[in-house]
Amino acid sequence: MTLIPNQGRWGYCLAGQETQFIHHLDIAIASASGLPFRYLEIGLGDAGTFRSIIAYLRILQIPFEARAVDIPSHPIEIQQSGGNWIVESHNVGSESFLVAAAAEGWQPNFTFIDACHGAPCVTRDFLGVEKIAADNAVVAFHDISPEAQGQHFQPHCQTGINARAAVEQLGLLRDLRPGWETLAETAGTPTSFGCLYVHKI
Repeated sequence: MTLIPNQGRWGYCLAGQETQFIHHLDIAIASASGLPFRYLEIGLGDAGTFRSIIAYLRILQIPFEARAVDIPSHPIEIQQSGGNWIVESHNVGSESFLVAAAAEGWQPNFTFIDACHGAPCVTRDFLGVEKIAADNAVVAFHDISPEAQGQHFQPHCQTGINARAAVEQLGLLRDLRPGWETLAETAGTPTSFGCLYVHKI
């Protein structure tokens, strides 16, 4: 049985999604062409998910680099390192971060998109990730389930959650986007909103 650190205490509206999240993270790890494994989280929030993924990767004892990005005013900053791992958070906004990552040649194997859930922001974050994602990468989107749409006002886009419209328009819900395949869509629960997992092929 897979050990899942901090189960039930991940980020906002993620309780109940942890097992599927780790399953798809494992797919990305198995598909990665080399090490270190690179994890990217767009939308750090309270860092509950980010810290849990770091703990899981340390349990696996594989070399990894984990980076998170949030808006410049975000109050949490994380900088840690060990013998074969590096953890960083960057409060510069996702657009600036993704441009810098592309210039650096940093290619994430797994990306979790969980920042502003307005359709324009979700779309922009994915298009930026698409440019730098490693071969066989997995991308996860949070708050995709139908019952989440319209909830939780997103100040940046001045709408409720609208992530499902973004992935629909991107062609990711029905395997319509060239170079990507849908792995799974998880249903929402009383304590969480669902996720969509897609795989770069």
